Amino acid sequence: MPSSATIADAMPWVNAAVVTVMLVASASTSSPPSHSVWPNNTPEIPIAPAPYAFLIWLVIFTLTAVHAIVDCFFPLYSVYKTADNPTFLRICFAVSWTLNMLWGVLNNRWLWINVATVDLLISLLAVAPIYLFLTRESLDSRVPSSWRRYVASALAIRMYFAWMCAAVVLCFTMTLQDFHGAYLPFGVYAMMLILLVVVALVGVMYGNDPVIGLVVVWALVGLAVKKSTLPGDTQTTLEWLQAAAVVAAPVVGVMIVISLFHRYVADRLGRHNDSRLNAGDLEMMKPLGAFQQPIGYGAAATESREHGLRPAVNIAYAKYFVLRAREYETLISPASFAFTIWILIYALEVVLVLTDLLYPDSSFYADATQPTQLRATFALTCVLNIAWLILYVKRHVVAATVMIFLLWLALLVLYVYSVNDRNSRAAFDWKLYVCSELPIAMYFAWVTMLGFVHLAIALQDSRHAFLAVATYVTHLTTVTVLALLAILYAQDAIFGLVAIWYLIAVSTKHVKLPADLQAGDMAVRACAGEAAGILGAVLVVTFLAMFLLDRATEETKMTVEVNAAAAAGCPHHHPTSAPAGAAKPSGVGASAPQEKPENCGFGAQMMTIAQHAASGGAWEVTTDRSTVRGLSSSRQTSSIPKGEYTPAHQTGTQAHWEYPSEEMYFKAMQRKGWDPDAAQMKTIVAIHNTVNEQTWHEVLKWEAMHASPSAKVPTLKRFIGKPRDYSPKARIMNMLGWSVLPFDRHDWIVEREDGTEVRYVIDFYSGQPEPGKPLSVYLDVRPALDSVDGFLDRLRWQFTDKIQPLLPFRGVFMGKDAAERSDSAAASTDGRSAVIPRKDA
Repeated sequence: MPSSATIADAMPWVNAAVVTVMLVASASTSSPPSHSVWPNNTPEIPIAPAPYAFLIWLVIFTLTAVHAIVDCFFPLYSVYKTADNPTFLRICFAVSWTLNMLWGVLNNRWLWINVATVDLLISLLAVAPIYLFLTRESLDSRVPSSWRRYVASALAIRMYFAWMCAAVVLCFTMTLQDFHGAYLPFGVYAMMLILLVVVALVGVMYGNDPVIGLVVVWALVGLAVKKSTLPGDTQTTLEWLQAAAVVAAPVVGVMIVISLFHRYVADRLGRHNDSRLNAGDLEMMKPLGAFQQPIGYGAAATESREHGLRPAVNIAYAKYFVLRAREYETLISPASFAFTIWILIYALEVVLVLTDLLYPDSSFYADATQPTQLRATFALTCVLNIAWLILYVKRHVVAATVMIFLLWLALLVLYVYSVNDRNSRAAFDWKLYVCSELPIAMYFAWVTMLGFVHLAIALQDSRHAFLAVATYVTHLTTVTVLALLAILYAQDAIFGLVAIWYLIAVSTKHVKLPADLQAGDMAVRACAGEAAGILGAVLVVTFLAMFLLDRATEETKMTVEVNAAAAAGCPHHHPTSAPAGAAKPSGVGASAPQEKPENCGFGAQMMTIAQHAASGGAWEVTTDRSTVRGLSSSRQTSSIPKGEYTPAHQTGTQAHWEYPSEEMYFKAMQRKGWDPDAAQMKTIVAIHNTVNEQTWHEVLKWEAMHASPSAKVPTLKRFIGKPRDYSPKARIMNMLGWSVLPFDRHDWIVEREDGTEVRYVIDFYSGQPEPGKPLSVYLDVRPALDSVDGFLDRLRWQFTDKIQPLLPFRGVFMGKDAAERSDSAAASTDGRSAVIPRKDA
């Protein structure tokens, strides 16, 4: 039996042989059979692109041949060079292309279309590990490390995977037609297109891969320009699908450009893994500084008067507003029911104004540097809203259009401030969001939708005729792109939901139009439905990515030296093994380390706080109800129970983990390349101990979901330091601008009474520095998603912490415990604990 080394050496040549056979076989099996021999009465696929689009296979074949040649003769530029398991990835490549050749025989020669669909799906799954490996590399480095490697080896995989995704969608649709025995309804084809577009958007926005987006745009353009004749109503379905493709293609194209621009700007601003840009650095209006004083109630009272006048005007003109909406009908005007959203918007704004009047410390403007200007802007929106409504009802169309865009600009100022303010906070405040930020987000989103409707009305009024269908489609495309930007970059799901509400209202509208506009109206409605589906799917993906995504990483054993440095979970720096003659970290004879340790791990934070303490300051762990002072000067026993295994750095005489002494910590930091000050060890060890105690406190909150009154306290079995192995949640939150990257990460393995092991992921974040305020460290503790229990615990926490407090009568329907937060729950800042140095010690 050949050894693994022999297989590894042979796989590049095996892949070259597979590619050679594939090129020969494709020439004889690539031509599809004629319609006369097709096994059913649906030989056409309405969502298939024009025949010329399939010429992309020639590009894929050429790049794949180059890929195989590079892997054999120039392995330095091969994508497998940096892989942990290159043999496995090469086997995946061989399996995928072998199944691809088999698909040509099954589908084009034997006409086994259903078996061919399964074959193609397996082929896609086989190449997926290579694509995911390339995606992870791209996320780690933002740009390819070598463009030669990218073009000569990686591009083939990316393009092949992208087109295979489109091919699987087409084959699956063909199988559905075969099972149905006839062509499918428009909704089924639209869902297939939505699936393809969402895959492209996820690859572009989350995977930093413009190739998959360009390939999908190629397919959509091919569908939009296809000339085909289908029987009966299917021809109308094809026309609607082509209209939907006209919307989807530019949406994906624009998002590709925005993604590339965003990556370029992020790199220029230093938002790489090691350059942590605070959200506040890009703020247009920063939070309130220590030198500023809050204003009085004058501006708040003014805005309340303006807001009180607006509902009265709106109620008076409500009937005429609906009549004018039908009088100035456009193909992108929503159905009448959509305007009921104004009721919700005005109700939320009443809450905003009352909060500002009665609870100014919890107001939307409390942390603003320019609260007076923001309040004046809100008052201006009330005036502009009244003026727009009056002008619109009085049939001054152009003036009303100008007024609503002025209203949009005023709301844009408030919206940008609210997004920056929310993203600059370490913890998410649901009360502040619902009472202050939600009204602005919903108001801004709805005015954005109406702005495009009014623009179409004004253009129609100037022409005294309806516009071309392409103009309406352009408006819908712009609305969809703006919604995607709000979802992905502003982290605003409300804008997406309002856009979906508007698009559904457009797609379900039934009004009488001239006969020559009926076909165009159906096409625009199809476009709106397609856009709503795309936004809905992206919202679901974004929600999962932000709140539930995490990966189960392989656990590795730590050496005795690392255990000594990380005793009881101390975040630490992992030096990589260097070749002979390479530079060593400072402290072991080198003048310049390969990677500066002061830029890595928890040590940098502790050194900063220790210097703060040396200059007369102090530090504390701050929660909602208590302050815990850390003044330990000797080795202490923690409150964290230890499992049966006793590491070398533990004495073994205690049932709990023992913290390192100042001497142990000092020597461990020297071994890791630090230059610590012995006078600062007392503060550093105290910080380390308190952080671990607070981390264990957070773990016990999660464990309380499973503990019975008689159950024993769980034990910490072992821990793993991963300062540079960012969790997907942290990476995605940073990529989308939600937060900075954590400066360290730990995985704690907790053992319950029944022997079940549960892995907890702990991310350590540095708080945003503010003038006149101390530095802070935040802990994000949650169970890993490597088990069903971990997944369910996350869902349960989301409901208990974020949804249940908003429900009425919690004490009646859910018991007394649900009506009040427990002391343990109140002793945290919305799931994160803060370690903060204090000046006035």
